[in-house]
Amino acid sequence: MPLRHIERAALGVIWVGIGLILLIPLAVSGETAFFPLVVNDQAVLFPPTIFPFLVGKGLLFRCLVEIVFVAWAVLAVLNPAYRPARSLLLGLLAVALGVALVSALLGVSVVRSLFSTYERMGGVLDQAHWFAFAVVLVSVVRLAQWRILLNANLAVGMVIALWAVGQHFDVEALLWESSKEGYGRITATLGNPIHLGAYVLVNSLVAAGFFVESLLGKTAVGTADAVATDAEGTQRKTTMQDRFRTLVPWGLCALLSAWVVTLTAARSAFLGLIAGFAAVAVLFAYLERGRARLAVGAMAGLLAAAVVVFALMVGVFDRDPQSQRARSSNPLIERTLSFSKRTVQTRLAAWHAAVEGFLERPVLGWGPDNYVVVLGRHGSGMGADMRIHDNAHGRLAEELATKGSLGVISHLAVWAGLLVVGLQAARRMGRRERIPLVFAGGGLVGYFAHALVSPEVVTGTLQFTLLLAFVAVVAREAGASAPFASWYGKLATTVRNRARPLRGWVKPPILGGAAVAVSASLAGVGLWANHAAFSSASVGALALRSSEPALGIAPHYTREFFAEAIDAFEPMGNQFRLFLFQYAGNQWRFLRTLHRAESARLLALVDAEAPAAIRLERENWEIPMTLAETYIQVSATNPQYRAAAIRQTEAARELAPNRYEVRALATR
Repeated sequence: MPLRHIERAALGVIWVGIGLILLIPLAVSGETAFFPLVVNDQAVLFPPTIFPFLVGKGLLFRCLVEIVFVAWAVLAVLNPAYRPARSLLLGLLAVALGVALVSALLGVSVVRSLFSTYERMGGVLDQAHWFAFAVVLVSVVRLAQWRILLNANLAVGMVIALWAVGQHFDVEALLWESSKEGYGRITATLGNPIHLGAYVLVNSLVAAGFFVESLLGKTAVGTADAVATDAEGTQRKTTMQDRFRTLVPWGLCALLSAWVVTLTAARSAFLGLIAGFAAVAVLFAYLERGRARLAVGAMAGLLAAAVVVFALMVGVFDRDPQSQRARSSNPLIERTLSFSKRTVQTRLAAWHAAVEGFLERPVLGWGPDNYVVVLGRHGSGMGADMRIHDNAHGRLAEELATKGSLGVISHLAVWAGLLVVGLQAARRMGRRERIPLVFAGGGLVGYFAHALVSPEVVTGTLQFTLLLAFVAVVAREAGASAPFASWYGKLATTVRNRARPLRGWVKPPILGGAAVAVSASLAGVGLWANHAAFSSASVGALALRSSEPALGIAPHYTREFFAEAIDAFEPMGNQFRLFLFQYAGNQWRFLRTLHRAESARLLALVDAEAPAAIRLERENWEIPMTLAETYIQVSATNPQYRAAAIRQTEAARELAPNRYEVRALATR
């Protein structure tokens, strides 16, 4: 049936929103992230923020999803064809989200679990946005449209890959001021080579899938016993030219993305790339028969061996970074040959602390995004002396510490569901038509391998969500179902049957209107919160910038900026409270000498914000430790603060007895 005007409008909003979400990797706060800010009564259209490569991406994504979800709610109420069909993968995602929410509510800091920090832009609310995005994709994007969507994502990936190549060849306009030298230079618009590697490794595998599919496509040829006419020859030539034009972009994207993985020198991304192609070979060996199985089986064995050899080389060899043997034109080779075992040791120490934290809270953990609490309590040896980690640098370790056994089970259940549903769908498809699905599976495996040893961010989660929704739609169209789909179906039927009596007194129009109203209300609150968080991050960036003494900015501006950044968005204000405490401690002697009145006002602000910081995160040892450092500096000129310094030192020692920063407090 043709769509009504309102349905077409809603569908248009959804597609525009999805297209803009694909462009999120290009957003950088202060360069492209459009959130107007008013500073001194003047509008700043593109204000910089702290962590500019993450904050703009995260908040723009949330805004777009909120708008898209409201449009989808309107469309789903009016047209049943756009309501989500029964999907095991969406069900497992919903369970994982539910576990995260319960863990957050029972964790050590509900606010931090829900909103995360500006440095990570994660949290349960972010996970809810990704779930909503997956629901929209599965409900709206039809199987025939997925090729367009994935190719649009590859086009964005090509822009990012070309940007990275330009950085490799020292194109000045493409180099960021913060990363012009050494490792960390090849970041494109993602700010970190590890994040860039995770993004392009998935693109390499997806593009390779389209390349192989097109390579094996049929050509227009005549019959064996007939003489081809000129028209047939023209048809054949045109078809070959068309295939060539499609092969070149996909092949170029696959090779360029794989090359960029090596340019980032991110060993986890390279390991994921090899693991992804090995998974593709294993999947084809499982699905194919005869000689094809032998060929891809041998390839799978070689790639698997490459994964093992590379992992052993990285973990065992320890060379001098200055050695001539470590010099190479490729950053990956150079960084691998100059590898230090300390990198492995810090990972193992972080994971050991995660295991110890899990043993103390084995069911639901300490709450999402509260790993820093676990590190303080259970970090020992290397874990006590390495720099502060607010993430376990490994998805399974992070789940184990922050969400406990239920978090790990729900997380692995999603991946198990992807494997089972994807394999069933692939078995039902022909050899050629299953190729993109198998390579998408390889992309997911590569991303999974990368996330085992690296933290996840918005761009990586975008790739994961796209491929998960793609697998869900392909499986639905192929009629695939998991072995326990009957149980899942019975549960859904039971819920519908129990809800059936409600239909007698709740009319569908009322229910639909209520659903749209609720989604619109939530979106309105979300848009307000996103703008407030962006304003806080922008004003906070001004506070940090103005705090540099070399700039000669009057210190009262810094204090006012810190106060405004904290007040602009209270749920994430602790990040700026910590910066405020550090600023007060570091600059106390200078301010006390040259700006005595301002130093008193700054100290009053610290005293006012300290209880709020502790109230929001009672178990976070960084807060009393930073306050103790500040009060120690203050007590040198104001002896009455000596008692406050001792009190905060004791609190920090109780929360993080082994951390070297806390041990150092006793000597000051």
